Amino acid sequence: MYQGLHVIEKYVSGRRISMTRQDVVTILSCENPFIYKLSPSTQDSVHTIGTVTACP
Repeated sequence: MYQGLHVIEKYVSGRRISMTRQDVVTILSCENPFIYKLSPSTQDSVHTIGTVTACP
């Protein structure tokens, strides 16, 4: 189950955020969830990450 995680770890390690249970439900139940539908704390976390590319 976790066999491929070590391959992508360097790309996602700085992009993890904490979110509420309701935010997870929103993300999983919407076809195209918009950031404004998430809680203010999750929105702040998303904006803090900013745009980062995985390509060197």
